[in-house]
Amino acid sequence: MRTLKFLLLNLALLLSLTLSSQDLPYKKETKEGKEYYIYQVASGEGLYSICKKFNVTQDEIIKSNPDIENGLKSGQTLRIPVKKPNGKQDESGFFYHTIEQGETLSSIAIMYGVSTASIKKLNPESDKNFKIGFTLKIPQTVKVAEETGKEDYKYHTIAPKETLSSLAKQYGITIQNITDLNPGLTAENFQIGKVIRIDISKAKKTEVEKKETIEEAFFEYLTKKNETLYSISRKFNVPIDSILAINPGLAGRFRAGITIKIPTPAQAEKQLPEKEEEAQQEVKPTEETPIITPATIEPIKVAVLLPFMLDETGEEASKQSRRFIEYYEGLLLAVEKLRNQGVSINLYVHDTGSESKSINKILHSPEMSDVQMIIGPFYSAHITPVAKFAKANNISLVIPFTSKNEDVLTNSHIFQVNTPHSYLYSEASQMFCKQFRNAKVIFLSEKDKEGDKTEFINTLKTELKRNAIYYQTYTVTEPEDIEKITSVLSESEENIIVPTSGTSNAIKPFIPELQSVAVNNSSYKISLFGYPEWQTYVKDYIDAFYRLNTYIYSTFFVNPTEYSYKEFSSRFRSWYQRDIINSYPKYGVLGYDSGLYFLKALSSTGNNFDKSIAGNRYDGIQTGFSFERVNNWGGLINKNVYLIHYKRNYEIEKISPDNVHSR
Repeated sequence: MRTLKFLLLNLALLLSLTLSSQDLPYKKETKEGKEYYIYQVASGEGLYSICKKFNVTQDEIIKSNPDIENGLKSGQTLRIPVKKPNGKQDESGFFYHTIEQGETLSSIAIMYGVSTASIKKLNPESDKNFKIGFTLKIPQTVKVAEETGKEDYKYHTIAPKETLSSLAKQYGITIQNITDLNPGLTAENFQIGKVIRIDISKAKKTEVEKKETIEEAFFEYLTKKNETLYSISRKFNVPIDSILAINPGLAGRFRAGITIKIPTPAQAEKQLPEKEEEAQQEVKPTEETPIITPATIEPIKVAVLLPFMLDETGEEASKQSRRFIEYYEGLLLAVEKLRNQGVSINLYVHDTGSESKSINKILHSPEMSDVQMIIGPFYSAHITPVAKFAKANNISLVIPFTSKNEDVLTNSHIFQVNTPHSYLYSEASQMFCKQFRNAKVIFLSEKDKEGDKTEFINTLKTELKRNAIYYQTYTVTEPEDIEKITSVLSESEENIIVPTSGTSNAIKPFIPELQSVAVNNSSYKISLFGYPEWQTYVKDYIDAFYRLNTYIYSTFFVNPTEYSYKEFSSRFRSWYQRDIINSYPKYGVLGYDSGLYFLKALSSTGNNFDKSIAGNRYDGIQTGFSFERVNNWGGLINKNVYLIHYKRNYEIEKISPDNVHSR
């Protein structure tokens, strides 16, 4: 039998080598001296799978078929360049990454620990073809995990028909080895084209082959600190009852550091009796009705690291201090509300001081390695050491303030509240296209002046092209030139005016002129579209915003007329005998929103609450939360964006991604 298996294996290998050196079974034609396969796109087929089939890049296919730049259609005929027998591609030298919304060349390079130059070298036309859905070759280099200095890992792009089990066998590792290196990996996002990390230091091929039949039914998993049966069931997408069924007595002895068996989803399905199938589906754990009610017996432990500047002097230090004290005061109101609901919380509060102060002493405090969550810090110089500490100790790290943090791209424990600009621009552009699908878009620019919103404008223009929405640019030399903008306005559609600069000085001259155009040309529907910082201009331009039917995109917004804000303001005033500081954002409200959101999630589902909040939206008083992982091994970023609509009837409408509507 072993001899037969050996002969079949060698025959398969021989056939594979023969096919790779011969022509593929497709019709060929020669055009301008180059040879091409003629291929018809199958239903549901994407560029990535075609590239793999013919061993070519997307750039090579698009160059030969420029009409597919905006997408493939079933039945479409393509010319695929024929690869010559010599010059065989070394697949181990690179892997494929599909560009996703909000990513930049720089963020992708940081994500994989390579330089942008090395990516450009493998993708010479990446500057021109850097668009969502396109694939890049990424240099494959073996990495060493900083925490241990031992765990060598490489990257793997998931191919068609691959499963967690088949990858474990292919690399001679266990399924837990894969999930440990890819905390964001779930049954739902194990998809063709996604990239995962593979631990190549733990390969034990012989041992894995012996356990082949066992691993098809279950695999072993070492429980971690702060995990619960509920969080583990969510992580592997199997019911708690299925885990308990193959681990007798586990409910009474569950703790960190024990090895348990996890059934594969297929095996878990078999374990459910047919008669009880419907009942099992009815009691499937959800965020609202967790099977295990966690964290009410023992208090949840949270550290707060903020620059209160208690030992600092000077006007700037005092200003900073007031903001962060107010954030903490808002957080305490959230804690008080949760305690009234039966949640027990222990807070450990530390003053991180100025950016030049070391944070190491705080991290060595006896309680720090025991906490489940850290909120803060503020300064970039403090974030990296705290992020490393959080990862090493399996602690969730909430970063409420900065949007410029690279650690989130490689650290699975980070929750970044303030959306990074590239992701924010992408989300705002998508909302823009949904809201104004039937409008005419006009970019308003000043001659010989480059606006300060170039990155956003470029992202928006790309999205407009993808959605086939017409736009044009109207350039003015003097503010008075705006009165001639009627030459490009549409009488049948809404006209959305988008300035290419967002500064107060830039909009000050043309706002009155636009108002004049709107008043004197009532047959035209004119709306103005602006930027987050325009909220700070409301005092000067509020009437103009209403008259011009203005829209502003932002991750933060407080409507002072809403009941929820009035109630919070009243509670804040009652507790602290003063009003909230008038700032953008309002730090007291941010402390309350983030405290209520994260502490409630932590108390409900334990330290692995990332599985329950990912993809679920929540609207606070000022901040909305909608977290998604940047990749399978990185952290989560908040992708929530609002459109703030100052309506002509002098009402304010906050439009969320869920209720955006085409006009």
